[in-house]
Amino acid sequence: MAVVDGKLQSFDTHVRVRCPGGARRKWRWYPADGAPVRFERDGSDFEVYERSTPAPPRGWDSVVYTDGMHGRLADGAGSAAGRISSTVLWEAGRRSIYCVGTARFSATKRD
Repeated sequence: MAVVDGKLQSFDTHVRVRCPGGARRKWRWYPADGAPVRFERDGSDFEVYERSTPAPPRGWDSVVYTDGMHGRLADGAGSAAGRISSTVLWEAGRRSIYCVGTARFSATKRD
């Protein structure tokens, strides 16, 4: 996580979801404030959502990735903690696969 003047500016993480039947998928998520999403802030609390619709893999009509992070920066922004939620939905005609994952996170300042 990059925090400047007590405000979250960017982060870089990997998210993982579980699909029906127990399959797992993961991807890298690394938004920066304003590129292309805005981080919403309310005092020390923050949240960010990002939705992407890349070209679907062969055999699928569409794929939608949705990621969200809700957290709180600690006093002096030396640490942060919260929750990440991620989903992916593949669709082809009447067939769909919906995968979901949630995780807690924490980050501390490194010198």
